[in-house]
Amino acid sequence: MAAAIDTVKRGCARGIAGALNDTGWAMGGKTGTGGRPGVPMEQQDAWLAGLVFDREGKARYTVATFVTGDGLEGGDAAVIWRL
Repeated sequence: MAAAIDTVKRGCARGIAGALNDTGWAMGGKTGTGGRPGVPMEQQDAWLAGLVFDREGKARYTVATFVTGDGLEGGDAAVIWRL
């Protein structure tokens, strides 16, 4: 749990790190890029996969966002989840 939450706080999904502020809940997850052979990195697919933890630290919800042609590291996929 701590590693997944830290990945959101410090990685490419840091744009959503504050999405659950003041709720007692926390988001942890991983972003990624790739899957399109021969396509430039900025046109690769991007994704975010993660968990939402309740106040007691128990995983309650899963999160998955996939964006075709988003580019580096899934940052936009993370922002879409936050919306």
